[in-house]
Amino acid sequence: MTRADAGRCAFALMGSLVLVLAARPAGAEGEPANEAEAIRRGEEIVAQIDAAQSALGERMMVVRMRLVEASGQVRERRVRTLLKGESKRLIRFLAPADQRGLEVLVESPELMYVYTPDSGRIRRLGMHFEQQGFLGSDITTDDLTRTRMGPVYTARLLSQRGDEATIELRPRAKGSDLSKVVAVANLRYRLFQTLDYYDDKGQRWKRRSSTNFVETGMSKRTWWPKSVMYVDFKRNHATELLVEEFHTELGVPDSVFSVRSLGKADWTGGGGKH
Repeated sequence: MTRADAGRCAFALMGSLVLVLAARPAGAEGEPANEAEAIRRGEEIVAQIDAAQSALGERMMVVRMRLVEASGQVRERRVRTLLKGESKRLIRFLAPADQRGLEVLVESPELMYVYTPDSGRIRRLGMHFEQQGFLGSDITTDDLTRTRMGPVYTARLLSQRGDEATIELRPRAKGSDLSKVVAVANLRYRLFQTLDYYDDKGQRWKRRSSTNFVETGMSKRTWWPKSVMYVDFKRNHATELLVEEFHTELGVPDSVFSVRSLGKADWTGGGGKH
């Protein structure tokens, strides 16, 4: 090959590289090219995660809950949680002994029912959905019932590095106690790794971080974290959830998720264990 031929080959390779780079979608890596692209990509990623997490449908988990006080003292609980659809949640306490048999039916972020085995009574509790902790933990009823983020938050992509995308979520409803949520999405697992919640004054008040992901589901495969940590920076308090068992496709009827069934229904179920 002559020097002239080598030069022509080099220019041809450079031209091909330019065409390849030009063909890459703007904002696919790094920061979005413009505001419209940031919104489009942010909404697209949130929709993908919503679809993946909703695909699991019915599932049951046995979870060890560790409540970490500001002093460092740790209190432990063990619960069995049944989830179905967008908002059906039923929680039964397995430990400690003085709380065993306590059941909680969550119908919406603002409404839940608590069954106490000692008295056999059912109490209706109304809770403010965004910053009120669930039975002394750092988990809100909104955390328990929120399967999809898209209907509640607008989304804007801030940056993307490989399989991780940082997204700014802002409440669609006016008068929210939250100003924004900054989320780190894992595009491979199609879930949120971290969610940082900011109050209406722009101060960060809570973080949810998820780790130790496993592939779950029998007919529709998706990923689920075996460890979730909630940290409330205002209370200097943390709640750690460690998933000990995970079951899907149990065939539990909707009637189990009713006030009438509290304290009566056997919903240990079968299904696939992961």
